[in-house]
Amino acid sequence: AGESSNVQEGFQDSNNSFSTDEPVAHEDSASQTCFICQKQRKRHHGREVRLAVNGFKTFENLKSAATEQNDVKMLEKLSSFSDDTKIPYHKCCKDQYLRDIYKDDNSEFLRKKKVTNTAYTILCEMLEETVVKNSECLAVKSLCNSKKVVNILSKYGHCCSYTTLEELETELTFSTVNSDHVCPEDIQRRPDLNTGVAFDNFDRFVETLNGKDTLHDTVGIIFQDIVQNPDPVSLESSSPSANENSTIDEIVHGSFPEFSINTPKTIKRKRRAFEEVTFEMHPFTKKLKITTWSQLDISELNKAPDNLSMSKQLDVTWMLLHKYKISNVPMWVGFHSKILIDDSRVQKVSYLTPINESPTNHSTVLKTLELSQDIANECQAPYIQITYDLAIARTSYCIQAQESPRFDNIFIHLGAFHIELAFFNAVGTFIEDCGLSNIMTECELIANGSVSGFISGKNYNRCKRLHSLVALALQQLHFEAFLENKQLTVDESVFEYLTTFLAHEDVSPQVQHAETQRLIQSYEEYTEDTLDGKHGRTAQFYAMYIDFINLYHLFI
Repeated sequence: AGESSNVQEGFQDSNNSFSTDEPVAHEDSASQTCFICQKQRKRHHGREVRLAVNGFKTFENLKSAATEQNDVKMLEKLSSFSDDTKIPYHKCCKDQYLRDIYKDDNSEFLRKKKVTNTAYTILCEMLEETVVKNSECLAVKSLCNSKKVVNILSKYGHCCSYTTLEELETELTFSTVNSDHVCPEDIQRRPDLNTGVAFDNFDRFVETLNGKDTLHDTVGIIFQDIVQNPDPVSLESSSPSANENSTIDEIVHGSFPEFSINTPKTIKRKRRAFEEVTFEMHPFTKKLKITTWSQLDISELNKAPDNLSMSKQLDVTWMLLHKYKISNVPMWVGFHSKILIDDSRVQKVSYLTPINESPTNHSTVLKTLELSQDIANECQAPYIQITYDLAIARTSYCIQAQESPRFDNIFIHLGAFHIELAFFNAVGTFIEDCGLSNIMTECELIANGSVSGFISGKNYNRCKRLHSLVALALQQLHFEAFLENKQLTVDESVFEYLTTFLAHEDVSPQVQHAETQRLIQSYEEYTEDTLDGKHGRTAQFYAMYIDFINLYHLFI
């Protein structure tokens, strides 16, 4: 009898390779037995299973699995064979052994498999809920840019074909550009809602070898507060006009206006491509000059906020939680998300029509300022804020100063992301030769080749993670020196309070335990002495670094 079809052919081994089993010749099978079960003949699911051999691959797979699980008996059996020996075995015995070996949850192979299956299941559920049921397959086309994915969804009846989606996308684009407003349709033109814009560079995936004449676009976004309790009477309608609505209905639902019987039939050619939207660009021919502004008296505004001391106490509390290894304590952002009830306003973000010019051109910067003013006028707002990166902001400041008072109702500022990058660059310069980077390399926090990017502040994700880790470790060492210098011991009630601290959320979280407050206040006084150099220059240097990172935490 042949081998059962229920046996899993090509069982996947631990090295993710598929084995190919070679049956033993009939004349040799009489003198050989399976080295796993020590039987010559075996039945599996009611059918006889023949012996098979597979030399080097099976030998290595079984040896690797036995070594990983420290199976001494299997290793002794394998050691009796040489590498070039064809080992006789039943395929079902080999598969069952590998399944038993890797059924442990601690197996790296099963962990990866479980994570992959879980991620795939979550992705399928997300697509089903947010895409298929909401008929948002145009978004799928835009996100994955895959004709095959869209056609698979179309095959199962969830959307139309890829070609039809492209036609709909083109027609919807035509209907969108016919609008007389600069603001997108989902932005409400109201003065009481905080509205702002931001412009940045966007590469169009075409680059030259020498880096010159690379194609760039200027893409703008608009963000606005979402109304929590909208009043339908007071809202100014930001929906399309009647003509626009009729056009959209014709496109989406296929309802075309009725034609007279006597009207001759004309075949309208389909629009396969969309002609790009071009703005009327006004050249800025003036030579930019560096000007100065008269500084305003901000002494009344430059006062420490009332919650600054509370924020510093929370920073020390976060350090103490890590110092005494309280369970389930995240990093700084996660820590505050656990204890703070965030009642901030939620904002919506929409795209503006892109400008097909480099954002650093003077005419492009001038156009972005004009578009920002148009948005402010549509929203009936007296002013508007606009966010640039440093290269564009430098030009916009000069244009605003030279064209004053034309653009005086625009508040230009750098984005928080660019401010953080500049701050990381300054901090990296401060610690460049102090030895911290060497310690981080030895601890395998960072590779040797990534140190320069960390010091220069160019790698944002690495900087925000590593600076917080290093500052946290240094602050714990500083706290140990504080306890030793002051000859203090932490009261048991402080440990109990820290254990339950993360269990409470509040709009304005505070440290409400008297003993913990006294400990934190005493440590803050010791820190001030360290910053003044009373405990040595080295301690002062690293205390300054910790203070810089705490300042970054306050910023974010």
